[in-house]
Amino acid sequence: MRIGIITCHDVFNAGSSLQAYALRHFLGQNGENVKIIDYKTDYMYRLIDFMRVDSPKWQKTCIHRWAYRARIFPYNCSLLPKYYCYKRFNKEYLALTKPRCTSFEDLQKIGEYDVLICGSDQIWATENNKCGEDPAFYLAFSETAKKIAYAASFGADCVNEAGVNQIKKNLPKFSAISVREKSGVDILRRNGISGVQVMDPVFLVEKEHWEKMRKPPAQVPERFAFVYGYDNDNDVDIEGIAEVYAKQRGLRVVTLKGNGKYALGGPEQFLWLISHAEIIFTSSFHALAFSVIFERPFVAFQTGNRPLFERLNSLLNLTGLQDRIWVNGRTMEDYGSISYEAVRKPVQDHIRASKQFLLEAIYGPKT
Repeated sequence: MRIGIITCHDVFNAGSSLQAYALRHFLGQNGENVKIIDYKTDYMYRLIDFMRVDSPKWQKTCIHRWAYRARIFPYNCSLLPKYYCYKRFNKEYLALTKPRCTSFEDLQKIGEYDVLICGSDQIWATENNKCGEDPAFYLAFSETAKKIAYAASFGADCVNEAGVNQIKKNLPKFSAISVREKSGVDILRRNGISGVQVMDPVFLVEKEHWEKMRKPPAQVPERFAFVYGYDNDNDVDIEGIAEVYAKQRGLRVVTLKGNGKYALGGPEQFLWLISHAEIIFTSSFHALAFSVIFERPFVAFQTGNRPLFERLNSLLNLTGLQDRIWVNGRTMEDYGSISYEAVRKPVQDHIRASKQFLLEAIYGPKT
């Protein structure tokens, strides 16, 4: 059986890379021919682009543009180690199709698949994201394959009009639909589509397997707190809160921003940092997910992008760990240890149900 997966796999984000690998790995264990369709268009994030000019004030003339490129050239060069970490990971773990598809028309030429799966990650998000408006992520390029959505995410609790149009036009052709967040089930229902909530693909892979994939970054401190968030965390000083906590306990603060506190790394280094950190401070869904997988202490932060927090909040509700959300006015002393004994059973129950959904969607119910 030929199975093709389409997702956000090459956007230089550890969670995106690892969820893509996890789904392929889980399905490959059944002996199937599973490939990740190497689809990446111009609107998707590129870590390094020596020709790009982002700032409008530097776009006035050719001289301005080349001055800007010269100005950011050292910064782009500093990202090369991270770039090569991700490209090496893609080559070693993702089983990508060739050649790369850069348009919907390219996808229509890739050949026949028995099953196509879209998901996970924010493939249906429309807020500051064009994936949710792209018919490719609704598998519209095929008329013959069985279509399944696994743990697809809207990235928020709503979608724009273009996203609604894609939902109504393409999802009725699916054999089975699952989403990652409870709010995703609600979005589908409001648009006349039935779907279920399942676990992100990273939970389908055993912790021991993730442990084998870890690689320590260079110059890692012996004891550290790990901060992993996004650039839109400006309204919450996650790193500042972590610094205060670390100073009180004799820890170092580690990030993956390449700001002098730590060397840039890829997915394997991310796994190592999560599993070895004494505590994780994060606004990232996958940093939270792997904190649960490795049973590490963490504090989750809601930033200015309130709808985006639904991704984390849904997982916190599912695991019963809502008390790990940072609340202004509380101190770190209010966040005690986590009793993961109480978390394991509900997590494992949800993982079993998620595996059953996926396998039955592909092969049909067991008789």
